[in-house]
Amino acid sequence: FLIQLDFVGNRIEFFNEEEKIKMANYILVLVNIVLLVLIVQAEV
Repeated sequence: FLIQLDFVGNRIEFFNEEEKIKMANYILVLVNIVLLVLIVQAEV
């Protein structure tokens, strides 16, 4: 798992800044969706 994580980290280094920002925004959106789902389930 650590080796896989390191490989992903090395791949990210190849991306330029714009692509890193796009990936970060995409991850943030996914996290927000997951949190919303958890909150909705908690209220039900």
